[in-house]
Parts: sequence; structure tokens; C-alpha cells
Amino acid sequence: MPQSLLHVDLDAISHNVRVFQEALRGPMGAKRLIGVVKRDAYSLGAVRFARRLVGEGVSDLCVFSPDEARELVEAGVPARLLVLMPVSSIERSDPLYRHAATDRLHLTVHDGAQLEALGTCAARLGLILPLHLEVDTGMTRAGARPERAMDLLERINASPRFRLAGLMTHFSSARNQGLLDAQHELLHRFVHDAGDQIGADVVIHAGATMGVLRHERYHHDGARIGIGLHGYSLAPDDDACEFDLADRAQELRPVLRWTSRIVHVSEAPAGWPVGYRALWRAPQTGARLGVVPVGYADGFPERLASDGQTSRATLRLVERTPEGIVYHDAPVVGRISMDQMTVDLTGAPARIGHVGAEIELVGPDPSAPNHLPTLAAAAGCTTHELLARISPRIGRCSESEAATEARRPTVHVAGRARQRVHAG
Repeated sequence: MPQSLLHVDLDAISHNVRVFQEALRGPMGAKRLIGVVKRDAYSLGAVRFARRLVGEGVSDLCVFSPDEARELVEAGVPARLLVLMPVSSIERSDPLYRHAATDRLHLTVHDGAQLEALGTCAARLGLILPLHLEVDTGMTRAGARPERAMDLLERINASPRFRLAGLMTHFSSARNQGLLDAQHELLHRFVHDAGDQIGADVVIHAGATMGVLRHERYHHDGARIGIGLHGYSLAPDDDACEFDLADRAQELRPVLRWTSRIVHVSEAPAGWPVGYRALWRAPQTGARLGVVPVGYADGFPERLASDGQTSRATLRLVERTPEGIVYHDAPVVGRISMDQMTVDLTGAPARIGHVGAEIELVGPDPSAPNHLPTLAAAAGCTTHELLARISPRIGRCSESEAATEARRPTVHVAGRARQRVHAG
């Protein structure tokens, strides 16, 4: 058993899918949920994640690169795959070819040169390629600005080798109402100007997790949901009143639990330095310290190191009792090294703070100090970044609620204060 593990709650994935399926169910019927599983499903395992999504009725998945799509195809995941990056060619020997030949590989169009290359490829292979035209409405990262996109739209419709399957854009900030509405208006104007060039079967998709929660008008025909399926959405500093579907955000269940073990325990006398540059020193009463074999090479940000005597991150030591789980705070002290960090065990009972003790780096309880969005905010980054940076060398394991204790009663102990909480 690896010292450190990412526990992926499959039941939580299923629950989150149902939350968004309900959110996307409007008066005109259900909108399409496109599951985003790029970057190995944000480090949690794309194949595992995709299979659970398909099992919950999600028939469309979104990846960034052909390599990511190929992994899902070779694993036999039965879904339509939308590749976001510019792809100009496919070889007949490529596993993606059969997916393309059966209308299950959809490609995103960004410019004229790519479209011309795809036309040559489709003619050579005898394919009709389903394409999604990306309109750049202000993200300026991919796609074509509206005037150029209109020319691409005409060229797609004029070619017997293409089928317009989707029209898309990407909002730069669903938190900024002004930016959001400006982009939404540009997309609306483009669709209006295009008229019957956009058929009734073309899926228009623009909103992601935050756009869906913001308001129903950003749902269009479907939405690309990524971080929301992991159980994260509103950040700690978001004003829930600005999101019409904020109640849906409260229903989400975090998928990830990251645990490790204490591998070394030592006593530090008053004033004894800890870590590189000796930025943290044991207090006058001394300290009992534990070493966790996780560091910045594993994706735990160095920015979560203690700033002088102030800890930026608090992990949770796990005590399992017949009555439930007791969590004891274990603040990170000193600098975080490449493959290890030091935590202060002084406030935890000696019976718990020993070599081999379980410690939770990231937990599913939104009120806990080691909730992923809380750690991300302390590190000055996004929840997306923190997830995506977790190293592949950390073991992954799939769990269902029936096989875990994630929902058993817990007690969170911070120093001498005890407060009843409910994990997850």
C-alpha cells in the first residue's frame, strides 16, 4: 500500500452528475451535459472518471488533445469525444480513425488553415468529420473572432466532407457580470447573423460550471462541466447571491480525499529551527513534529509553507474510534521540501501522533481547514490548478460510499476546542 493515496469517491461523481443534469433541465427539455475529463480528469484518472460519467448517462466527453482522446478510445469508453486543441490530420492507423468514421470523434475548428488541412484529411480517408466551430468572443485563447468565424461557418457548410455539429465559445469569467454579458451578447449576435446556416441539430455550448450556476440563459443547448463534477464550484470569497443556481452548488459533494502517513516523529526544544532558512522555530514550550512524505514535487504547493510562525495550511490527523472519526489539527510548519513536509503534532494526543498515523492532506468537508478550495485560496491559486498539479506518482484508488467512512459522524479537534462536524 503506498504511503500517500488519492481516494476518488465514485458515488460522489454520480451524485454531482445528477445535480448538473437537474440544473440543465429547463422548460424546453434537458440540455446536454458535456463532461470535461481533460488533463487526466484533473489528475484523478480520466478513464475511471469517464466510465462513471457514461454510466450516469453522459454521452459526450471533452478532452484537450488527441492523446487524451486516444486513451479513452483504447480503454473502450463508449462516448462521443470533443477534442479542443487544433487538430489538422488523422492517420488511418490511428485508433482515433475508427471513432471518427463512426461520428464519435468531434474536432474543434479554430482557423482557416486548420480547416483546409482537415478537408484534405477527410477526403483522403473518405470521412465526413463532425466539427465544432469555436467563436472567440473575448477569451482570445482559441477560436476565431466573429467576422472570421462567419467565413469558416460558410466554408464548413459548403464542404461535403464536414458536418457542423457544434458552435461554441468560452467565457473568460462567469464571476464578472460585465465580461460575461459582453461575451454572451457577441455569441447571441453571431447566432442571429448566421441564421439558418446553424441547423436545428447544431449544439450551441458556452457555459462551464460557473456559467451554469450563474443563470439559465448561459446554458444554451448544453454546457461543458469539469470542476463541478469534482464537487467544487463557488470559491470561499464568492457571493452566492450573485448566482441564481447557488443552491445547486451547495448540493455538490467533493470527490477527492488525499491521505498519507507520518513517517518520522521528533521533539524540538524551544527556539529550535525547522526547515530551509529556519523560518519557523519551536515555541517556548517546545514542539512535537511529524514528517509527511509529500512535497511540492507531488503537487502540494510550496506557497502553503508557514510564513514565519504563521501556518498557511492545516492538515488533519485521523483518529478512528468506535463512535466515529476524530480529526486533530496538524499545521504545516517550516518550508515545504520537494518530497516531504513537517507538521506540528503538539496539539494531538501522543497515542495518535506516532509513526504510521494517518493524516489527511485534502478532505471532503467544506468546513475543514484542508478543504481543497480553502488550500487553493491560501496558496494564491485556483482549485483547478491545485487539482491538476497533483503528481501521477501519488497512488489513486476508487471508492464508493458504502466502502468508506467518509459520512460517519466526526469530531474535529482544534487545540482544546471540540466541534461536531459532518464530513463530506
